[in-house]
Amino acid sequence: MSTIHAGLYEWLGDQLGIVRLVGARISKAGSPASATYPRITYQRISSQHEQHFTAGAGLAMATFQINVFDTDGTRVNEVSEAVRNALQGLPANTKWGPHGEFRICGVFLKGQQDLSVQPTNSSEQLKYHVAMDFDVHYQESVPTFA
Repeated sequence: MSTIHAGLYEWLGDQLGIVRLVGARISKAGSPASATYPRITYQRISSQHEQHFTAGAGLAMATFQINVFDTDGTRVNEVSEAVRNALQGLPANTKWGPHGEFRICGVFLKGQQDLSVQPTNSSEQLKYHVAMDFDVHYQESVPTFA
């Protein structure tokens, strides 16, 4: 069974503007200490599954934080803009997942923040970090109680 996480990963990895900048360096939250930059990480912060009186409504919303890290302050902004354009420009009814399990109803940028990761020793360098929170509204399967 596919997850909305896998759908997001697949979508980001299929966007040529993003791949041109980061290659395959897209992963769930957390980066190895010896990571290559620029890179994108993502994590689900929260999710809500809509309900009506008798069962699930088949609608959900997940908030994802997408982080862009780089050692180049200009390039980190270029990558974050490519991510923003790919997600905010998502056509209605786009399907995510290997079998199109999730029909995306809308993606909304809630907020964006510029940060930095200070070096902890002399072998590291300053990393620029852009954190973006997106609400992803989608249709999901309705649970059946057989």
